[in-house]
Amino acid sequence: AAGVPANIHLMEPSPASNRVITERFAAETTITIHPVALSDRDGTAEFHLVSPTGGTNSLVQTETSVAETITVSVATGSAFFNNLAISHIDLLKIDTEGHDFSVIEGFAPMLEHRQIDIVQFEYNFRWLASGRALRHIFELADRYGYRVARADGGGVELYQSWNAENDRFFEWNYLLMTPEKASAMGGREMRWGPSNTLEPV
Repeated sequence: AAGVPANIHLMEPSPASNRVITERFAAETTITIHPVALSDRDGTAEFHLVSPTGGTNSLVQTETSVAETITVSVATGSAFFNNLAISHIDLLKIDTEGHDFSVIEGFAPMLEHRQIDIVQFEYNFRWLASGRALRHIFELADRYGYRVARADGGGVELYQSWNAENDRFFEWNYLLMTPEKASAMGGREMRWGPSNTLEPV
């Protein structure tokens, strides 16, 4: 919300994109940019560049044409933010072109202790390249006591359970939310009916 103080951390492993973002936010004292990719492990990994500042650059090769592959530093989110002495995240936004679930897994210790209020992530056909689906998100949510929701123009739809209809790999923004945040945001409770149709509770 406007006027609410916030500290923002941006992760960008592409050297060219990192330079662009650093220049853009040079005057913003509340924004820190880190030359690292978040994942489910610490170390290094191959990062596939479609173009130096391409929007589909990723740790997962999902595009048919890759201009260059570079080695980048990777870290789990929980370890990375622990090193920064940050113990709570209000909003974690993930858009990693098919690597989203691995990023979420890297925050497992923080999720287990409800140290993240909301995780927003992008789901689409690129998840197929990493062998992941929304079913895995629902399993993770059950494990850590979170709700799964879909964001749309009318607000937030809260799912009571997973259904195969969820996994059509259409591009959309989804959320993992603590029950408290889900309630506070007034999400619409939805369930799958006998004919595999989504309906309000």
